[in-house]
Amino acid sequence: MAKYFRISRDIDKDIKIFVPRSVSQFSGSILGEDTSTKRVSICENIHECLNGLSYSHDEEAYDKVSGRFRLLKVYEFELDPGDVVPYTDLTGKVPDALQTKECWSIKEIEPVNSYIIELTYFHVEDKYPYLIRDVEYEILNE
Repeated sequence: MAKYFRISRDIDKDIKIFVPRSVSQFSGSILGEDTSTKRVSICENIHECLNGLSYSHDEEAYDKVSGRFRLLKVYEFELDPGDVVPYTDLTGKVPDALQTKECWSIKEIEPVNSYIIELTYFHVEDKYPYLIRDVEYEILNE
């Protein structure tokens, strides 16, 4: 078994089972992305999940009014790697797979843990403006 992660901006929701769905059923797809395969997008670590959220603008991650970074909910999974489509196999289906390292589960998956994090620092790469480098975060409840 290996650990995989998924991040949500909705910290109030507590999802017990993630059901695969096609990208046409929710926002966040990019031009050229597969819109027919039902999947749950996951990553091998939290940093890669942040890249999948496309934090390309500081105001999306940082609340200037409160002076705090956005809170995010992290879901942790323990999955058989054989049940996961690795990002290296998704380059024809997800154009930025090599940058974001997005993996897919095509089966329903249940998190083994969930918690809220607060970004305390991040740096957005100049070459790929949606890729986060040097990320730091604090776990607020585990």
